[in-house]
Amino acid sequence: MSLERESFGAKAWRKTKENPMIPLGFGATVASFLMATVRMRQGRKRAMNNWLWLRVTAQAFTITVIAGSFFLTGLKQKEAKADREAIERQAQIAREEFEERLRHAEQVHAEETSLQAKLRTLWASKNEENNSRK
Repeated sequence: MSLERESFGAKAWRKTKENPMIPLGFGATVASFLMATVRMRQGRKRAMNNWLWLRVTAQAFTITVIAGSFFLTGLKQKEAKADREAIERQAQIAREEFEERLRHAEQVHAEETSLQAKLRTLWASKNEENNSRK
């Protein structure tokens, strides 16, 4: 993670690229509200009501997109956590297998060392017998 702070504009641009529907819904909500205000000043009540209905629809769309974005972000985080846990489990299994192989290798080494010591003593006693016979 970078230690540099992200500027407001850079963060807004990144968030817009991640989910462009949220700013679109926000813009549609503001534009329809402004148009309803203009129609109200003109005295065109029917047109104003249509623009207000569009504002409610745009606002509902925006809220739905935001909720969906939160839901998808939560799913991505759960998947990432599950992936990390799977990697950790695989690493633990690999460590356990390595430790088992290491224990086995140490056991075999100890057996070989003891056999070599026995062979040396046997060899030494044979050499002494041969030297004493001569």
